[in-house]
Amino acid sequence: MKKFGLILVAFFCLGGVNLEVTAASLDGVFVISDVYEYDQGDFPDVPGSSRILIGSKTYVPTEPVTVDSNPTGDGTPLPYPMIPGWNMWLGVFLSPTIGSDWATTYIFHSGLSTASLDLSSCNFRELNIPRNVIFSGDTISWDPVPNATSYKLRWFQWNNGAPPPTNSSFLSETDYLTQTSYTMTNPTPGEYALRVEAFEFCGDNPVNKSNLYVMHIIEAEPIPTLSEWGMIVSTCLLSMASLIIYRRKEEV
Repeated sequence: MKKFGLILVAFFCLGGVNLEVTAASLDGVFVISDVYEYDQGDFPDVPGSSRILIGSKTYVPTEPVTVDSNPTGDGTPLPYPMIPGWNMWLGVFLSPTIGSDWATTYIFHSGLSTASLDLSSCNFRELNIPRNVIFSGDTISWDPVPNATSYKLRWFQWNNGAPPPTNSSFLSETDYLTQTSYTMTNPTPGEYALRVEAFEFCGDNPVNKSNLYVMHIIEAEPIPTLSEWGMIVSTCLLSMASLIIYRRKEEV
């Protein structure tokens, strides 16, 4: 699945739940529903997906991780492969649908470390996709997402209409945002794949997430033409001449 790494980058940065590490090796764990789409005008024929991700981050890349749970509620074994280079173990589930009999309690084991994640008070669901993304100068805005408690923007290198490669990290990101707009400061001109993310938190845990990929073109500041430069120079000369005349009048 060529889009797998794009979502993986996001959860590597989320970090999951902070843990007290005694010997080794768990650094963070998470269970989160994930829905994403690609703007079809910018990413023709690239499909989205809806799934639940169960993951853990380890300090030691080779340290195996096991999970005590039946996440799908239907007896499906937990596929939990190691992702090389990420210190991340990740289970991806496309069935049954999000919110249908999913387990809410998970116990992760790695080396001598154990982490428990109780989400029994949380509600797994498909969070609506952020829509109506508008670029106006340096400001980006989008429609509010029902049940979303925060948002985040991440920029990736543009890949000619294809999803960013699975081994690519984002180039830049915002902090969590509570508003549905963001104004960039001194952005670098270029073509980017922008991911607009919506989050629903349950306590300290992000449990539902939706994403929309769109193309973002940041224009370079235009270079003045020769005639414009002439006007600029003339204006400066007139200003200097006016200042000189004013000072001479004061001396008189």
